[in-house]
Amino acid sequence: MRSFHALIFVAAMAIGGCHKTLDVDTLEKSMREKIETQLAPSKVTTIDCPKGHPLKKDDDFTCKVTLASAALLTAAVHQNNDDGDIEWHVSHYDIDAAHLEAVMTERATQNPKPSFHCPDGAHFDLPGSWVCEISLGGETQRVQFTMQKDGKVTAAPAR
Repeated sequence: MRSFHALIFVAAMAIGGCHKTLDVDTLEKSMREKIETQLAPSKVTTIDCPKGHPLKKDDDFTCKVTLASAALLTAAVHQNNDDGDIEWHVSHYDIDAAHLEAVMTERATQNPKPSFHCPDGAHFDLPGSWVCEISLGGETQRVQFTMQKDGKVTAAPAR
């Protein structure tokens, strides 16, 4: 009789342990396509979402996205139901100041080219802003850059 109870316990554990998991490959593919479209010409190099994540209504988790520019994005994921219907958005953005400065210098049309100094390792929620200093001919101006949730960046003189 004792082995029969043990068998029931093992069977119950096996049945209880069978749960549906989120299709992370599809989620990561969706993220890659949307981010690369919105942040073109940026390319996604890696996306790291938790594997084997159970389907669970109102569950929240994050994924880390690395761009070829070495910028790091954090995507907030929300499960709407137990069937894999999810929503996600980029919630945080970490700036690689050296890369940002190099890109701005490369795209500058003035001759001689201005120099740029941006905060290193700035981390902000989206929408978010950061200020860089732009120097040309002995004069320095501060410019505020703002990134919206859709990835679009605007620039204006900083106050």
